[in-house]
Amino acid sequence: MKIVVLVKVVPEKIVFDSESLRIKRIGESLFNPLDIIALREAIKIKRSNQNVSITVISMAPQKEREILQKLFNYEVDRVIHLSDLAFAGSDVYATAFILAKAIKTFQGDYNLILAGNYSPDGLTGQLGGELASLLSIPFLTSVKELTVQEPSLLTIKKIASQKTIETFTVKSPTLLTFDASTNTGVSPNLYSILHSKEKEVETLDTKNLKLPEDFSGSKFSKTFVKRVFNIEANKQRESIRENWLDAFNDFIKNSGVAI
Repeated sequence: MKIVVLVKVVPEKIVFDSESLRIKRIGESLFNPLDIIALREAIKIKRSNQNVSITVISMAPQKEREILQKLFNYEVDRVIHLSDLAFAGSDVYATAFILAKAIKTFQGDYNLILAGNYSPDGLTGQLGGELASLLSIPFLTSVKELTVQEPSLLTIKKIASQKTIETFTVKSPTLLTFDASTNTGVSPNLYSILHSKEKEVETLDTKNLKLPEDFSGSKFSKTFVKRVFNIEANKQRESIRENWLDAFNDFIKNSGVAI
């Protein structure tokens, strides 16, 4: 069974540049926590089944190669780093297109693609659906629990609402994204740490992917940021200890809320 996990490298602090209209990478680089939850699910499958391999694919600047090397400490067999200046400015669609090209070219016989629901630097939650559409495979989001019956058959429990869990049986290949409540993440594996130096991150660019430069980055993106601005919250607070019911009724009346 071959599992692909999408792991995004995100900045420790999210700051938007009002001139470039892009996120500034400030502070330490981190793995997107929800993607690490997806990785944990892949590791659980690997530990409970035979002949399971895990490939991580990450689209990130060249300087993030060092942190990607650390993924080998977590029972990952292969790390593919997609990095090219032409990728800069890619929106969700362009990113999904690049990832789809990489998966088709270098990991075409996969059974599962796993990722987090979203990343803290974008919060769109749309990448999974875009990628699944480009690959023409089923897609389920907010997955709570995953059980592998056999390499081609999965039982999935997903969050439908705050009080409802739905159960699906899905044939692979399929793409799943995970909720924060699925698990608590991963810890390094001692055996993997000892052998991590024997493995190297594979860095691929537009030439390796045979991807024209105008098929990535802002040129290929379907959306763009028009402007960036801060919203100052105007919050007022008042502590009411007496006649609170009258105060509440006055508040509702003045707010114009109909009840």
